[in-house]
Order: sequence, then structure tokens, then C-alpha cells
Amino acid sequence: TPNGGEVYSTCDSILITWTGVEPTDTVMLEFSSDLGVSWQNITPVALQNSFLWKPPSAGSYMVRVSPFTPKIGIAWTRSGGGTGSDSSNAIAVTADGSIQYIAGDFNKSITFDSRTINSAKSQEAFLTQYNSGRVTWSVSGSSMLNRFIPYSISTAKGVMVDKADKSAYILGEFIPDATFKRQLFVGKYYSNGTQNWMNTISSTLDIFARSMGI
Repeated sequence: TPNGGEVYSTCDSILITWTGVEPTDTVMLEFSSDLGVSWQNITPVALQNSFLWKPPSAGSYMVRVSPFTPKIGIAWTRSGGGTGSDSSNAIAVTADGSIQYIAGDFNKSITFDSRTINSAKSQEAFLTQYNSGRVTWSVSGSSMLNRFIPYSISTAKGVMVDKADKSAYILGEFIPDATFKRQLFVGKYYSNGTQNWMNTISSTLDIFARSMGI
């Protein structure tokens, strides 16, 4: 179930069930909003012959259940770094696993595959996107915080994915020259690497970022 023709409220979550496999067998669930012309992922791995799903918006949907056996082993590995100290402080992955965001900080220069970003600072924030194991873009704190220059250092502490459009929210710290107090920045980047918005949170005292989530 559902078997077709059911009507639900937009507030409802839909219980998808299936038979023909053992409860411990994995299946992949997908949905289509265009009568099967294209399919989008609900979850790559579902167990126990049922899954509770909330559709993304009002409309008519088809649901497809496919046998799925996860591959065992390492799909891909990547490395990044520079000649100075650098840190990866947070990672976020889209629901379908295709896009990965990594946030942290670096000293002067850092390279991800063939993409290098630079800074004059000894500690500078970065946000990097991988798509299926390949670097698609990377931005530094000097780009993120260009409206708030001058500042002495910056670092990214948290990142999370917006499920609606696979964009990224980023949280971090920086020290403006005007106050010399550690302040917060929070912003959003579209999945193509374009900054949507960036704001700061300030205080007369130092503020520290820990993590972010919903």
C-alpha cells in the first residue's frame, strides 16, 4: 500500500508497505509526480516491509518499490589540505547521498582535488561541496564574509542541508577588527555555490559556535 486512488490530507504521512521479501531485506523507495516519467528518491534503503513517508507537497504521486542490495566497501575517498594546519569541523549529506558539504578552516591555502582557495589569514573558514565524490566548488571565509571585512580570523563550525533544494546552511565564528570579540556568522549557499544570504550575530562578549541542526 498505497495501491492507487487513495486520498490523503497534506498533513498526513503515508505508510508505504510491501510484500514478497523478508523484513530484513532492503528495498529502495522512489516517487514520481509526473506519472512515471521521472523518479525521485524517497530513501535508498528501507527495511521491515514498511516506511512512513511525508510527500514534499500537495499533489498526485506514484510510489515505486525496488529490490536493493547495498554495495559493500568504500565507494570513494578524497583528501584535501594545505601546507599549514587545517580542520574539517562539520559534514552534511543530502538524503540521496549525492551531495556532500564539508566545513572547517585552513591556514593560508587549501586544495581539494584541483581546486585551491587562498587567504592572507592564519585561520580562515571554508565550505566545500562534493557531488558523487567530485569537488564542484569551494569558498573561503574572505568570500563568505566580504561584507564584514576587516576581521582577523574565521572558522566554520557547522553545516546542514536544506532538504527542499539541497542547498547548505553554514555556521561559524569570526573576530571583527572593530570589536576584537569572537562573533557568529550564519548563512545559506545554493547548491551551485552562489551565496543566498549571510548574517552575523554579535555581542559585547565572545560567542562560540558549536553545531547546527533542525
